Amino acid sequence: MQPIQLGTIDYAILLIYIAAVVGIGFALKGYMKSSSDFLTSGRSIPTWVTGLAFISANLGALELVGMAASGAKYGIATAHFYWVGAIPAMVFLAVFMMPFYYGSKARSVPEYLKMRFDERVRALNSVAFAVMTIFASGISMNALAKLLNQLLGWNYHLALWICSGVVLLYVLKGGLTSAIYTEVLQFFMIVLGFAPVVYLGLKDVGGWGSMNKALETVASSPATYHLADAGKTYGTNAWTSAWQPLLAGPTSNPMGVDWFAMIFGLGFVLSFGYWCTNFLVVQRAMAARNMTAARNTPLVAAIPKMVFPILVIIPGMIAMALTATPNKDYRIPPPILAASVYDQGVAAVKSASIAQPDAAVKSVAAAMGKKMDSAQVLALVSTASTLDDTKIKAGLYNAIAEYDYDGVILSLVKKYCPPGLLGLALTALLASFMSGMAGNVTAFNTV
Repeated sequence: MQPIQLGTIDYAILLIYIAAVVGIGFALKGYMKSSSDFLTSGRSIPTWVTGLAFISANLGALELVGMAASGAKYGIATAHFYWVGAIPAMVFLAVFMMPFYYGSKARSVPEYLKMRFDERVRALNSVAFAVMTIFASGISMNALAKLLNQLLGWNYHLALWICSGVVLLYVLKGGLTSAIYTEVLQFFMIVLGFAPVVYLGLKDVGGWGSMNKALETVASSPATYHLADAGKTYGTNAWTSAWQPLLAGPTSNPMGVDWFAMIFGLGFVLSFGYWCTNFLVVQRAMAARNMTAARNTPLVAAIPKMVFPILVIIPGMIAMALTATPNKDYRIPPPILAASVYDQGVAAVKSASIAQPDAAVKSVAAAMGKKMDSAQVLALVSTASTLDDTKIKAGLYNAIAEYDYDGVILSLVKKYCPPGLLGLALTALLASFMSGMAGNVTAFNTV
């Protein structure tokens, strides 16, 4: 995917946003008079703010990219990560867990465990949480830097340091209060940035009904779209129904799970462990002004959580539907490969013989390290003598028979966002990184 150029208005939107979040940090610096102010905002934040911050802290860059990718690979069943895998646990947290956490006046889950058990339990939980937070932060930083490098051509290391530095600046200046109020701003930026992509994508594919029809084509021939082995088929509603494919069994849906695994594995084991003990999100509720506000925080967050699949999963379904519609001139992009790999591919194409088609395809596939479309490879081999290296590389790119699902959201942003909207979408990506990163930093401060 070729980098795109930002216009003046796009840079203006981006700079205004960065100035706003840094300004919030400096504006709140004067209110940080104690460790309680820095770590728990002095327990003074209203419910609607802590509720939006609660959900925003969970909306990291990995979630936006990953859920769009899963929407393309698995369809609407991915929404269960929001419905089954979040809402029940958030309600349980509000009703049963917050009275313990908030009433204890602990500043973190490890501190609460020390009160409830002893220092050994606190130390074990602190170390485990610290290691998880460090790795999660590193993965998130890497993801954003790669996104900016692929989408805009920005230097990877420069993008990583600037974005991470901005987050550290406003969090260290304004503490948890700064993180919470910037997360509210980031929540609205994510909505404003991705809503146009969803609207324009649905309009382009012909609406909800046309998208579902295209996805039925995918379900009937998943091997065509590199989603299953040759000969494998799913029911027509495999991508468009949330429950029926799961009820039919793990072999009847691309996710490969059944209703029991979804409800008890995701809905109970994974979700309760995350939402009820992860201080990255619980900390937002702990900053509420009273017990009632603290208990209401997860409930307020659950409302947008139920509808967020529209913004983060539907784009993936749109991308798969467009890929299955030939006249839309779109396909999910193939994996990004190093320039040296394409050089090897060019050499393999030039040395291959059309008289030995099987050997030609195998040699090119081996050079590229990817599955290749046989017909397109043979077309390149047969015309290689008339093509320059640039055209051969373009042909190799198109012949890769694999999809980079993590590139779904980037490809849609590039396809649908003109100047202005591009700035909003880019700011939404940046906001998603900052909200998740700020959550990691503020939670790590309490370990």
